[in-house]
Amino acid sequence: MQLMAKQNSILQTIEAEVFNIKKQAPKHNDYLVKLEKKYGNEVYSKIIYQLTRIQVPPRIAQQHLINVISHMQALSKAVGRDIGFCVACYDYFINVIKYIKNPVLIEEWQLKEKENSADKDELTGLFNRRYFNQQMHQESEKFRRFGSPFSLLMIDIDHFKRFNDTNGHQAGDEVLKIVADVLTRIGRAYDKVTRYGGEEFAVILPLTTRKDAANAAERLRTAIEKQRILFAGKDLGHVTVSIGIATCPIDSLDKTMLVQRADQALYVAKRTRNAVVAYCDYNRRNPEIY
Repeated sequence: MQLMAKQNSILQTIEAEVFNIKKQAPKHNDYLVKLEKKYGNEVYSKIIYQLTRIQVPPRIAQQHLINVISHMQALSKAVGRDIGFCVACYDYFINVIKYIKNPVLIEEWQLKEKENSADKDELTGLFNRRYFNQQMHQESEKFRRFGSPFSLLMIDIDHFKRFNDTNGHQAGDEVLKIVADVLTRIGRAYDKVTRYGGEEFAVILPLTTRKDAANAAERLRTAIEKQRILFAGKDLGHVTVSIGIATCPIDSLDKTMLVQRADQALYVAKRTRNAVVAYCDYNRRNPEIY
């Protein structure tokens, strides 16, 4: 918990640094060196993204920022006034390296609103697959930098097609919303609950070992099993879920492989359904299945 709070604080401080850069432009590259010492080289990528919404690796982002500072100084000298870091940045990306082809001027709050809506699933209100991919990348980076373990739950509603065929697709939509609500309500505030696709959900558990992930998954499975499905004045009973678990770093350091292994564990859980299974190497003498 303390490490998570520390990481969130660092991210908020970086955003504050970007705000300061917009207000008062850095005059020398020494400012960037200080930022790197304080936050690591990822700070360069975060600054470029906050300013332009372009995603580039840290060292490329660093070179862009050095070039922008030089460009700002040259432009200011040419026009006889301080043009500011943002103007220099946009001119650099639009007119110098021509990386941005069709720029659009928009208020920052409107941009964030659009980005948030792009990350949400319309039916359930959960985050979507796009957001999931971004968060998996971020958690992988946190592990690389801080050594923070994290776990992934892949969750599938059992016999969902049969439920739809019996009760109709609107009732099925209600099930999806109810399961989404339980996952959000039972989970921790900083867990990332997403609708992965169809009747499948994914939950990223920061700072969570395999054992703790198994306990969390069991709480979710039990809570969903107990939840009654009420729709159109009818009690449609209950649904159950199967859950597969994979954990970084013990199951994989690669985020794509981690998803595959959580899926493999889910496949094993689906054999009996209403079950929680943690990924294991099946060649191990004592596979860990919960």
